[in-house]
Amino acid sequence: MDATSFRNELAIDWASASLSAAASDIRDRSCIKVIDELMMWLTAAQCFLLYTCLVCGRDIVLVGVVDQEAPNYDVNLETALEYLQDPDKSGLFHDHTVTLMTIKARDNDSFAAMDRVCKMLDGGIDVIVDLSSRYVTATIRSLAEALGIPHVASVDPAVYEWNQQQEYRTSVNVEPPASTMLLTIRDIVSQENLTNVGIIYDETFDLDNKPKRLLRNIPAQHLYLRMAVTEDGMRDQLEKVKSAELHYLFLACSSHNANDFLGQDSGVGCSQCQSVSSVAVLTGRTSYKPMLEYVNYMDEKFSTHNVNFNRENIEMSSAFHFDVVKLVGVVLDKLLNSGQWKRINYTECYEFSETDPEALAQAELFKTELKQTKYTGIFGDIVWTDDVAVQELVVDIKRVSFKGGTTISETMAFEGTITNKNIKKTYRVITLKEPPFVFKEKHLPANLAGRYHYYNSTSGYYYFGYCIDLIYHINNSDSLQFEFTLLEQEDGAYGTMQANNTWNGMINELIQDRAEIIVAPLAVMAERENVIDFTVPYYDLVGITILMKKPSFEYSVFKFMSVLEDAVWGCVFSAFIIVSVLLAVFDKFSPYSYQNNRDTWDGQGDEPRVFTLKEGLWFCMTSLTPQGGGEAPRALSGRLVAATWWMFGFIMIATYTANLAAFLTVSRLEQPIESLDDLSKQFKTKYAPQESSSSETYFRRMADIEERFYTIWKAMSLNDSLDQVERAKLAVWDYPVSDKFTNMWTSMKESGFPKTFDEAINRIKHPKSDKEDFAFIGDSTQNKYATLTNCDLWEVGEEFSRKPYALAVQEGSPLKNELSSVILQLLNRRVLEDLKTFWWEYNRTECEKIEDESDGISIYNIGGVFLVIFIGIGLGLITLAFEYYWYRIRPGSRNKDGKPGTDSGDLKQNGVAGQTGIDNQAFDH
Repeated sequence: MDATSFRNELAIDWASASLSAAASDIRDRSCIKVIDELMMWLTAAQCFLLYTCLVCGRDIVLVGVVDQEAPNYDVNLETALEYLQDPDKSGLFHDHTVTLMTIKARDNDSFAAMDRVCKMLDGGIDVIVDLSSRYVTATIRSLAEALGIPHVASVDPAVYEWNQQQEYRTSVNVEPPASTMLLTIRDIVSQENLTNVGIIYDETFDLDNKPKRLLRNIPAQHLYLRMAVTEDGMRDQLEKVKSAELHYLFLACSSHNANDFLGQDSGVGCSQCQSVSSVAVLTGRTSYKPMLEYVNYMDEKFSTHNVNFNRENIEMSSAFHFDVVKLVGVVLDKLLNSGQWKRINYTECYEFSETDPEALAQAELFKTELKQTKYTGIFGDIVWTDDVAVQELVVDIKRVSFKGGTTISETMAFEGTITNKNIKKTYRVITLKEPPFVFKEKHLPANLAGRYHYYNSTSGYYYFGYCIDLIYHINNSDSLQFEFTLLEQEDGAYGTMQANNTWNGMINELIQDRAEIIVAPLAVMAERENVIDFTVPYYDLVGITILMKKPSFEYSVFKFMSVLEDAVWGCVFSAFIIVSVLLAVFDKFSPYSYQNNRDTWDGQGDEPRVFTLKEGLWFCMTSLTPQGGGEAPRALSGRLVAATWWMFGFIMIATYTANLAAFLTVSRLEQPIESLDDLSKQFKTKYAPQESSSSETYFRRMADIEERFYTIWKAMSLNDSLDQVERAKLAVWDYPVSDKFTNMWTSMKESGFPKTFDEAINRIKHPKSDKEDFAFIGDSTQNKYATLTNCDLWEVGEEFSRKPYALAVQEGSPLKNELSSVILQLLNRRVLEDLKTFWWEYNRTECEKIEDESDGISIYNIGGVFLVIFIGIGLGLITLAFEYYWYRIRPGSRNKDGKPGTDSGDLKQNGVAGQTGIDNQAFDH
């Protein structure tokens, strides 16, 4: 008989004895009627005291089995027990007392834990609350199943997978929230198609069997590390993470350990997380009412010890253990109040033969009632599926990425299975400045106020252009929504493979997981596709062209006058005046001239010519034309002067004609560079593509191919083992492989590769010397836009080695298909065509048309000849007006004034009567 039964029987005996004494006294008074009534009261009192002793005095004994290595599990149970022991707060066990006996079990010694449970059977056990490890839980569950003791475990469901065919009659399992949250990691890895992940966990999470099942059937490499407790240990773990080149890291730990691991003031700072793209920290959201009740209780409990309870940092394990004990208490209180729960005397462990039917029935009753009880815990409702309860968690995911030791957080939330709509991801997008695809300005142009742009608050620069519009259109699509951080490639390199098989530029940023997307005019190339993935092209095929300085064309309407220098023209004009004067002088003073022998003319035909100054000028001028000078002087001296002028004029006209033809066509003799072949055959103009660009790769590869072919041909030609017939076949070609690209590559290396497109433009505009020009070989989009915005440049040559532009993502990234789908939608809606139209017209400059020498001489160069005609006609009109006034209007006005006039009929020219003319005598004096 135990102490409790002894106390109950003692109370009953005392009550019976007291009432019997009272009855005897009444008999002595002969009050028989009163005696009968007292005997009836005796029976009622005995029943009442019996109920009070069996029910009201009943102790509820809970046995808690906890893992010895788990911190604070025993404290959590004690805290929950104190809550149950206070009916005013819990509302439970008003007429009962609750005691807790705790067993700390080692994972490798489950039989010791079982032995301690067996020793507690004599004191009575109502429910076993098992928070131990999986091995201890398996042993305790088997013991409870055999003895018929209600058993509530809280271990990962993987424990039950050992024997799924066995049905447990007395045991139930409440899955710990840590296991539920770990399944969230599985959902994330599956949904995001992550291929390289790491999980760092602490004692809060049971991962003993997780590596075998957490990422089962998911093609992902993974690394599991138990979180170290020291800063040095954490740094060592981060070194392992870095060496493993993990892309995603999950921290499955308490908030305290997460802060130690990630906090900047922890001494760890996650400075090694530079190689990790993101860290996801999972925390559960709480239910308001249970949370408030728990917090108020904990505040009061801590205040008694003059300690403040941290409301903002509630451990999920503590709250969960509180919920489990409270749920067990709710069910026991309900069964006790309904009279369905009683003390069971269990069989000794070592005397066990079969399960007590009464104990088994009560355990099954407890299990049924437990599964039917609706309970809202601190972190959500507890729902049952078969014999396993799961807490419905709403989990916050804090994605933390690292750049330069700075922590950048973004909080997301989901409930249940993850879908695309639940998480709005953040990606690192890398680009570089290359108009019109990407502009970089300190101030946003006013005409772009309504268009998409990205502002970097750190650098203070605005980014806009074709590619910026494209990424925003993709971001705003219905099927793919995300946030992004725009990064700029500082060295302006697209990315090429080095001699040691490493990459540089933006492609290296993608490979090193420092970016997720490249948004730039990046050409699709076979060698690039070996290390990264490209989306469908977003731009047309783009080839390579040549960008040069526009040749200078000098236009002049009097260009025919520039054939001779000014000094020569002065000498010609002086000779013209001198000869004209000499003709007039010789004709006047020569005794053989007609001027001095007028009587020799018989009046027949035209009167011989008198060489006045006017006639001398006219003679010299007309002598230079195909019309000829007309009648020559009669005197021999005058004829010698005229002959000398004819000879001079012939030589000058011949010289002028030859020089004019050469002057107007000399530019045609120097053929401009119009193709890559022209560029390769000359030596005056230096040329090179941009460093680490697709153009550089093209020429390097072509030169390498030529070198390889030459090596093969040389090896074949110099092979002594060849017979005469084979050697004769090879002798047909002296050098069968072109060395065009080999020579060009050598010249490019001597010229030097521009590091940026701006540097290339500067070298074109400002060559090192006037005798040495520079030509840039690059993508036609670069060159074309440069010519549209800069009138000093022009693009020559046909496009070659054409490749499309596409976005680039990490190899194997699911973003490839998602981005491609959105790009195709934009293409079908002609959004990309609209972007192309807008940005190619942006900042366009109207330039003068370049003269095509094959079209002939321009009017700008030969127009002066037409001006000569107009000037001559103008002078003729002026002379006509003067003549008309002088010989028509002026004589008439003089007659009206009474002054003698000159009749027009008496006018003579060279002594010949005529209607119109000017008297030569007017010019003789």
